[in-house]
Amino acid sequence: MRGRTLVFLLVLAFVISPLSSAWAGRGWRLVSPAGADRLAYDNAELGLSFRFAVTERAIELNVVNRSATEVGILWQRSRIRGANGRQDSILTSLHPVKKRDAFSLKEEEPLILPPGDSCFRSLVPADNRIMSSLSVMGYEVKPLFGGNASSRGTLSLFLYLQVNGAERKLEFVFAQE
Repeated sequence: MRGRTLVFLLVLAFVISPLSSAWAGRGWRLVSPAGADRLAYDNAELGLSFRFAVTERAIELNVVNRSATEVGILWQRSRIRGANGRQDSILTSLHPVKKRDAFSLKEEEPLILPPGDSCFRSLVPADNRIMSSLSVMGYEVKPLFGGNASSRGTLSLFLYLQVNGAERKLEFVFAQE
């Protein structure tokens, strides 16, 4: 019985593995800003380190504040531009606001990142949510490229930051190799 279970798990792993890593291993890289290294960018001026991953449904962001001051990420001003050229606001949370209206989304509050702290967020274009009776939340998130795994293109992320009382905009451009 153990042998059959082991063989079944190995076969299952070989079947599922290519499906789950189809997007993660698609060869995304950060082509802008200058000085980016694959999917990482360190901004010495601001003291911030950014690490990204592009999945089928989101841009995953891990940011570390190495500066001596706090930094705010202004999600409401930040945007994602998809392969179709359309810009959309960003969702970092898919929690409903009111029980009677399960499809309303919580307004994205700025994230305050103290010195030495880090955060992880999955960034989703707001327009990529769809209603679904299968989802516990009442909606799910569409793929970044409309489910077309063979699509090639670029994605842009425009992050607005609050640093020392001034607003800064950083643009990250991702391309498939």
